[in-house]
Amino acid sequence: MRRILLTVLRCPACGSAVMLASSMTDGPQIESGTLKCSGCERSYAIIDSVPRMLVEGNLDRHSVKGFSFQWKVRQGGAGEDTGVIYGYRIPQLVEWMSQTFFSHLDTTERQQWILDAGCGSAEKSAELAVRYPQHQVVAIDQSTAIRQTAARFGDVANLHFVQGDVLRPPLLAGAFNQVISIGVLHHTRSTQAAFDKVADLVEPRGGLFVWLYPREGEDSFWDGLYRQRDHHFAGLGSKLPIPLVMAWCRLYVKMFSNQIKDFLVREHERNCQIFPPEIYPVFHNRAEMIRSAVFLSFDNVMPRYQFRHGSQEVIGWYEAKGFGAPNTSYPGFFAARRSKHSDAAAEDVSAAESQDDE
Repeated sequence: MRRILLTVLRCPACGSAVMLASSMTDGPQIESGTLKCSGCERSYAIIDSVPRMLVEGNLDRHSVKGFSFQWKVRQGGAGEDTGVIYGYRIPQLVEWMSQTFFSHLDTTERQQWILDAGCGSAEKSAELAVRYPQHQVVAIDQSTAIRQTAARFGDVANLHFVQGDVLRPPLLAGAFNQVISIGVLHHTRSTQAAFDKVADLVEPRGGLFVWLYPREGEDSFWDGLYRQRDHHFAGLGSKLPIPLVMAWCRLYVKMFSNQIKDFLVREHERNCQIFPPEIYPVFHNRAEMIRSAVFLSFDNVMPRYQFRHGSQEVIGWYEAKGFGAPNTSYPGFFAARRSKHSDAAAEDVSAAESQDDE
């Protein structure tokens, strides 16, 4: 980690600032050490440049193990092709999101903080950091794979990794001009509770962009995935040993590859009428399609929690947290800016950054 991260890092147990109690450095990076809370005096280890900011009793261990396994499989080259995640081309997806939902980041003069809440393998986080070199990007995830991810992207100077939980985010409230969370909050014990937690991190007039599983009947692609989880796998994906679930997904995709291909082709044609076609990859052979289908199937059936939410329900969450009416033009995607209630939080961050510079 880099020292500037202390500006926005907070104790996940009590919310107080944390201080560097000990450290070993390698150039600008703090490779290992200990962070100590100035309030409750808890200690948090820095391992392989990543601060481990977790409250142990709060974790869903099945999710931690499952997603850690998934991201390590991807890092080992057995998931989707490099540059593709969940059937999206990462650079094109980030560019589309940037232009459509948070173009204000291109015009603001002051350095801003951007959060990717639940970063997974973090290709999206890294693309954001490259896309916005004038800003600081924080990527948090509870999986143990985040240390390998941090090592992979260690040369991106404005990208910071934290092992943390979206239900107990170890970050300063009101510190982030833009918070992004794609496909994460619905995998917690309470989607709304997780939404409220990440919403609290957004500064006055800042933006919150999330993707959540749409309610049944709102999108035919996801209806097909829900049938897979609920009926084809009979809800057992979250109850079996994780390696066995991956093996089951591979067998399932192999057995039904023709039907899956027809489904994906049909939904691709429909989605290209809604989304920019350039965000979708072109599968050059059957093996690429199968790898992508296996990865998506595992992500669909493995998690313990998979809550689905209607648009009006999520719009109500935004309103309750002081945001304007969200953009709901794309299935599952929501984006809105916060109203200006108070600039106190933003001023606190600016003051902390000034102190850090001194």
